[in-house]
Amino acid sequence: MTAPEFLAGNLGLDLCNTVAGRFDPAPRDRLAAPAGFQAWAAARGLPAGDRPDEDGLAAIRRLRDALHRLGDARAGDAPLPADAVAVLAAAWTEAQAAKRVVLEGGRVTVIDETRADWRRLYHRIVEDAVRLFGGDGLDRLKLCAGENCGWLFLDHSKNRSRRWCTMADCGTLTKVRRFRARQATGRP
Repeated sequence: MTAPEFLAGNLGLDLCNTVAGRFDPAPRDRLAAPAGFQAWAAARGLPAGDRPDEDGLAAIRRLRDALHRLGDARAGDAPLPADAVAVLAAAWTEAQAAKRVVLEGGRVTVIDETRADWRRLYHRIVEDAVRLFGGDGLDRLKLCAGENCGWLFLDHSKNRSRRWCTMADCGTLTKVRRFRARQATGRP
């Protein structure tokens, strides 16, 4: 079974979902410390052997927040915020500067020459996000309808009717709240 934080359908959106209860008064940040990024990557099965330092973690969180703002705007059919696009563009420029085209095994291969494992993963997240926000299928991008959740996901359901990050979590909680509200008012 997929871990709940890896249900978005895109690596950049999965990074956004490292904040639980984003709209709660006290959201829970899985990237509060450098080891959090390592743990997140390991849980996703991604290589991030070394830990980012505090500046690296700040860059990761800055990207995450920019991606969430882009996703939130897109899910709400609002224009993409220019400052969030600028954060993604700067990260893209950095990621591309680390790339080299080489001949390997009779083929042309692109390699990331960045020494830090966490930074290579950061570059991969940036590239996935650029593909998402620059490609088709953005009409499938949604924000969980759960109260205070704030998680983003790509709705791959046949009729595009998915509303919650997971039915077992936000979906059930929402339905229970509605049921209790009806009970309190005496409605069936």
